[in-house]
Amino acid sequence: MIAKLKTRLQREIKQHSVPRLGLHDDSSFMEIHKDGEITGRLDLAKELLKMLSKITEPKKYTAIELNLEIEKNIPMWENSKSKYYFLIEMEVGDSVLIKNKKHFDFVNATITNWKGKKHLQYYDAMKDRKYSHRRLKDNSYRIWRVR
Repeated sequence: MIAKLKTRLQREIKQHSVPRLGLHDDSSFMEIHKDGEITGRLDLAKELLKMLSKITEPKKYTAIELNLEIEKNIPMWENSKSKYYFLIEMEVGDSVLIKNKKHFDFVNATITNWKGKKHLQYYDAMKDRKYSHRRLKDNSYRIWRVR
């Protein structure tokens, strides 16, 4: 599309000292119509052509050839726990200090998700737990396990 528009602009600039004006009287703007007709001022056409020349066409996807080798007897990682597994390890009365709101939002969403049946590996441990949180004066957050 960009290449076609560039070609059309170059042709219009070469053929006409002023690109063809459409039905409008105001020649202070340039218009590109659905059929590819370009109308307006020559200086705007040249400026648009300069801007379009900086834009490149999007690269087309090229297939990548994979040469994979199958490796045998490599152990899996030992720690398959979530980084929020501390929520399950907390006992009643324990608390955790979280320094920023973004991390707090992730922890809070994790509590909500694990209490749902979507995450069955954590659901049994989390279904009867209750957590409470407060924002502190320094804009950090503290989460307590209360049940």
